[in-house]
Amino acid sequence: MEIKHDVHRMTRQLAEIPADAWIVEAGSRPLLEWCSTQPTPCLALYGRTGNLLLARTGPDTLPAHRAAMRHLLALGHRRIVLIVSEARRRPTPGISETLFVSRHPSDWLKGRCVESSRIGQ
Repeated sequence: MEIKHDVHRMTRQLAEIPADAWIVEAGSRPLLEWCSTQPTPCLALYGRTGNLLLARTGPDTLPAHRAAMRHLLALGHRRIVLIVSEARRRPTPGISETLFVSRHPSDWLKGRCVESSRIGQ
């Protein structure tokens, strides 16, 4: 059934369908917030889960970001643009995006972008 990521419709249908657990893949922040307040157990695969009381898993993208930045900087590039979907920017930028725009290129080369990426996860 196509419900086009309409959180109101999704939550209404989830509340009506009996389930022992939910698996939400790449759920929006509003959907994951709603799921975290429900008695039905929920596993979030990817998605903006920071600070939510949900079981969750997903890739650690920081090593890939770090390797790409180091490589581009080593090639002499200094004006590097990160292109992300609106879902990664709103309502607030994700951790990786915040880290990207808040760090000087030399921080990437010196490995200073490791621990601060864990904030809010």
